[in-house]
Amino acid sequence: MIMRLTARLGKKIHMEPGIILPADPNPFADWSARVFTVNRAQYILITNTVSLFSVVLHGKGITDDHTFIRDGFAMLREVLQEYKMAPFYERFIAPNADVIRYSKALNRSITASMNDLERNAAFSMGCRGLSPFDASMQLNRTPMGTLHFAYPVEALCELRSKVAGLDAGGDPVVPPGETVGQKSSTPVAAGDPKRVDLQRVPRKAPAPSTPFAVPLSFTKVYQFKVTLQETEPLVWRRIQVPGCYTFWDLHCAITDAFGWLDYHLHLFTLPNPSTDELTRFGIPDEEDDDFMSYKTLPGWKTRISRFFTLVNNRSEYVYDFGDNWIHSVELEAVMQKEPDSVYPRCVGGENACPPEDCGGPGGYENFKRSMQDHQAEDHDSLLEWAGGQFDPEACDLGVVRFEDPRMRWNIAFCHASIPDGMRVAQYHQWGMR
Repeated sequence: MIMRLTARLGKKIHMEPGIILPADPNPFADWSARVFTVNRAQYILITNTVSLFSVVLHGKGITDDHTFIRDGFAMLREVLQEYKMAPFYERFIAPNADVIRYSKALNRSITASMNDLERNAAFSMGCRGLSPFDASMQLNRTPMGTLHFAYPVEALCELRSKVAGLDAGGDPVVPPGETVGQKSSTPVAAGDPKRVDLQRVPRKAPAPSTPFAVPLSFTKVYQFKVTLQETEPLVWRRIQVPGCYTFWDLHCAITDAFGWLDYHLHLFTLPNPSTDELTRFGIPDEEDDDFMSYKTLPGWKTRISRFFTLVNNRSEYVYDFGDNWIHSVELEAVMQKEPDSVYPRCVGGENACPPEDCGGPGGYENFKRSMQDHQAEDHDSLLEWAGGQFDPEACDLGVVRFEDPRMRWNIAFCHASIPDGMRVAQYHQWGMR
């Protein structure tokens, strides 16, 4: 069995992850794990790499690989037993635990999914007071974007059927509180209070430094055209930002202009004008960088003027490593600040931004087809999820509002409270009060 550890968990159990092992042909023999903290207590998240079926357990007392495997698989069996799948555990999972090979994370998509699962578990235990067992049950009945919004427990059952050569006979496994035949592939609505609270779970502060403040005396303005790739029709926005902005500030401006909710990771990639080497800015993550051939630099430490020139004028910007929304960022002009004008500002654009967590370009196309086909099986559920309507050609620049990037940084990394009335997601309201 492969157990893919983060560096932090490897240090905790004194088991250094080796090279990145390829995916195991047996999906039940490939697992990923990490350690995280909620209210000063340590917990461990163990996730099936293929189905994202997960369990959470207390990290206290787990100081070596023996206790990690023992306690982890005891919790896994307990959760599966709740789903009436204990025989499945004994037949397909337990036999693979005799020999454990430790590895680093498989890819960035799995890391992004684990980030989402960790935030969900942290909210369930930290804000709702759930036990690790109940948090595990909650995780496995939460739709995941990388599973096309299916439940992880459903994905595990599908794997069981394929590997065991079983048909769909027998009693179906249904998450507690639901009935057979009830749809589970409906994404969590953007306005759902459960999802709202999840988004408020702060990320771990990656560095003690703070972002640059934007001086009131700036004179240069950078105009960018940002185009979302692989969508039809193309979605683009033209924004003007202070020339003293950092890459973090530019990220905030892009998400605000498009309407992204900004609770996923992001990455800028562009050449260094001095060396021509590709440089990447985003949110550093030592666990992510463990298996990448490059390091992610903190975007709030570097001004865009150091890299963007009228010659070196293009960058790739990726938002949400799971859905993998790729944008092209083009510097169109460097101009003087206009008197009495407020920056940043959005001065042009076409077409609506896809809904958050709709599954990337492919999922967006399926979403639009289902929305247009009133006979589609998931039309009603998607219509409700989208808030009752969605026009892919709509683009109302009048509703664009830009937030203070420093305030967003403090909220994301320093556990700062969210001010009353703050609009934290473009085109959406979090309903903070």
